[in-house]
Parts: sequence; C-alpha cells; structure tokens
Amino acid sequence: MKTQDIRLESLVGKHTLSAVYFDAEGDVQVCRFTLDKKHYEAVEGNNDGYRSSLDRLSITKVAPKKKIKPVKVIGQMHPQNHSEEIIQFLNPKTNKPILEIGTSNCDDYYPSFVAEFHQENI
Repeated sequence: MKTQDIRLESLVGKHTLSAVYFDAEGDVQVCRFTLDKKHYEAVEGNNDGYRSSLDRLSITKVAPKKKIKPVKVIGQMHPQNHSEEIIQFLNPKTNKPILEIGTSNCDDYYPSFVAEFHQENI
C-alpha cells in the first residue's frame, strides 16, 4: 500500500475528524483516522516492551474501519518539553483533546508512543 509520510506539524489548524480506529501490525500499534476526508495512519515504532515512539505518520488510502459522527477539531502541537512531540485535536468549544498522536517522554526518562482517542470529549 502506497503511503506518503508527513510531519505532525502539518496537521495544525482546523479540521473535521470523521473516523478513528486502532489496530495492530505484529507487535506495534496503529491508529488510523480521517481528517477532511483524507486517511492517516500513525504507526508505533518497534518497541522493547519498555520504550516506544511514533515511527511514522502517513497519508494512506486505507480507510479506518470505524467512522464517527463528523466533528470539528483544532489541531495544535501539545505544549511540551523539548523531548516530546504530540499533536492534539481539540474540541473547539471545550478545548479538551479528542485525539492525541505522537511521542511523549514518561517520567523524563523514556519515550512512549501516544495514540489516544477521548470520545467523551466530543
């Protein structure tokens, strides 16, 4: 399947989120989501059971298996320290995160893959 890798920062701004689906490919997690009718996949890098990170974010032709009622979101980079890179898609009315993708720095010690869907914030 042909994909096009992109940077998290390219998704900053206003969007419509219409699908979110979590899957696994072997030992790694995959989060597939649809923004503005484009399909994306965030893939966890190989991990050792202790550390993991976002390996790649890609535009893909594979549609997520689960659609949601379309919701307006605002993509912004999470205010973080220098070793984290997370984009949050926020509910513009409540400013609460609906979807978060990236790599966090747990306990200022080890990286951790982030792919979280907060359906309650829709």
